[in-house]
Amino acid sequence: MDTLRFTEAFRTNLEWNDLPRICNQPHLVVGFFQNSCAFVYTVLCSFSGCRGGVQALSQHSSKNSHQFLGGIFSIREILVGLRVWFLRKCVRMDIHPSVKMSLRANLDLTNPSGIHIGEGTYLAFHSVVLAHDMSRLIMTDTFIGRNCFIGAYSIVMPGIRVGDECIVGSGSVVTTDVPSYSVVAGNPAKVVRSGIRTRKWGILEDAYARAAAEQETLADQWAPERLSEGFPVARNEGVRATSK
Repeated sequence: MDTLRFTEAFRTNLEWNDLPRICNQPHLVVGFFQNSCAFVYTVLCSFSGCRGGVQALSQHSSKNSHQFLGGIFSIREILVGLRVWFLRKCVRMDIHPSVKMSLRANLDLTNPSGIHIGEGTYLAFHSVVLAHDMSRLIMTDTFIGRNCFIGAYSIVMPGIRVGDECIVGSGSVVTTDVPSYSVVAGNPAKVVRSGIRTRKWGILEDAYARAAAEQETLADQWAPERLSEGFPVARNEGVRATSK
């Protein structure tokens, strides 16, 4: 969707004259805030070329394009932080400040006080965490522990308790409690792996260690002193040729 069409859709869904009515209804305030964050991020992405792609970036040098994109993603981080702050302070959800979530993650606004998310947890895009069930007329508490990863398009049903250091696979529907240090997947979600350990934002400990080792190897290979050691003949010949 191009920027103009998106702007028109945004204005159609919400007129500024509606703001006094909206401010008297907390759930509408939350919806307005979240839609505004998504709107700003989408517009910025469209200008940066994230959605349009190569054509926008081709007008800039490589260095300037990377700096521009870096600025866009920095703005996204700010919007994510503002959203977490808003849900904690204004909506009164029990969310640890270190929690990170997509702007398109969905948390239950009908019963916001029933949402409890622990330190260092990450919620991917279009994940859903519920704390009420209209069909059973219940308002309950849903808990997600520390250092968990909640995959894209997964649903955590109301009243569920997800333990510490768990991974919920994409598209899973979690209908029963999830024991700590486990991976669940499927509909309904079942344990597919146990005994895992994760770091902040649900990154697997062994995967993190492997990536860190690879990064260290690459950094060592591309160190200036190693590069100079690798090409002594070529460098000396170049100097001799220049001197002649």
